[in-house]
Amino acid sequence: MKRLQKPLSVLLAVALTLNLSPAGPRRAMADVPEGPAAGEVASPTDAATPDAATSDAVAVPDVAASVPAAAPEADAEPAPAQPQAAPALAPQADGDITVAGWADLQAAVNDIASDHTITLTGDVVAGDGDRTIAFVREGATIAIDLAGHAINRNLSSLDEDNGGHVLDVNKGTLVVRDTSAEKSGTITGGFDERGGGVVIGGEGTLNLESGSIAGNRGVQGGGVFVYGHMLATGGSVTGNTGGDAGGIYVAGGTIDFTNASVTSNTATDAGGGGVNNKGYTALTGCTVSNNKAALAGGGVYNEGELHLSGTTMSGNATADTGGAVCTRNITYIDGCTLTGNTAAQDGGALYSYGCSTTVTGSTLNENKTEASGGAIRVYGGSVELRRTALNENEATWYGGGIYGNNGGALNLLESTSITGNTGYKGGGGVFVAGEMG
Repeated sequence: MKRLQKPLSVLLAVALTLNLSPAGPRRAMADVPEGPAAGEVASPTDAATPDAATSDAVAVPDVAASVPAAAPEADAEPAPAQPQAAPALAPQADGDITVAGWADLQAAVNDIASDHTITLTGDVVAGDGDRTIAFVREGATIAIDLAGHAINRNLSSLDEDNGGHVLDVNKGTLVVRDTSAEKSGTITGGFDERGGGVVIGGEGTLNLESGSIAGNRGVQGGGVFVYGHMLATGGSVTGNTGGDAGGIYVAGGTIDFTNASVTSNTATDAGGGGVNNKGYTALTGCTVSNNKAALAGGGVYNEGELHLSGTTMSGNATADTGGAVCTRNITYIDGCTLTGNTAAQDGGALYSYGCSTTVTGSTLNENKTEASGGAIRVYGGSVELRRTALNENEATWYGGGIYGNNGGALNLLESTSITGNTGYKGGGGVFVAGEMG
């Protein structure tokens, strides 16, 4: 395709104000007010849409049939799972316990003294009639060492009688780690309306040190549903499928991850392929990659407060807006790399919708959109860029680097650079649909 706009190089230390026109992300959750149609891209003229084929990179796998159709109300805390009746195990001499069976694992969770560890000696697989493993130990802290093994709920459909998720952390602190050399231990095989892998209640905390939460399915949060607190100092949430939030659904609680990964998760019906945040999310030194969403936010969809620091977001895709991030609320991006993300609608890397977004010391490169805003789409609110580079991004329509409208404010400060970007219908670097002051 012949480029209709030469690349724009800009070294700016000024504040630009945009007063511009429509196109908002479609709803990423059932209770999010509908914005303007995502496919509409405003421009000074009524130019026809180019004949651009839909990119394979933003296709979302058709796995909706494997996910429950109706989501429960998101703002009500889930009822705790009931511990399965099981004989108590006698603690070993040092207070730690080894287990290899489902009932024994529940008994150990019930009975082990605080500050001790349960170690798996083989895969722990649920049978017919087995219930979710429930941790309800107010004030207690215990650890499960996967030791290279799986805790497998072993479900291919909902189990309404026994709870479909693998672990329920309702009260107390549960630490999950994997001391095996391969770090191949996993929490898997869950299938539930909320959090196919793990549900964290309002008084519960899950601390993931290593191992993975993988291969689970659910309506809200294929991997994890968070109403309380989730910490991660390693490990991964990977390969989960949810209708709304493929990896983690933060319903009002908090997640705070350092050096962890959120990868290859899929949201089939709504937003947030990796994370859908309605609470507080902080990702430091993390990898968020290869997640996909049917609606806004291939990597992360945010309605709460979002902090990204030293995090790499790559290869995320959405059939809607915001290949890496779509945000409707306070967002800070510091020292991050957003690269190779794609959006079928606006904002190849970032879509900021009527909120305050600050990007500092970051790189946004080689992101693409089939609409406008190859790197960033500003819809109302304010976006501030400091010491940030936008390089080699592409938009099939307008604004290879940035597209802005609807009265938004764009501040480009402290040697922010916009170079080598392409807007095939106009605005290789920055396209403003409206007045600029």
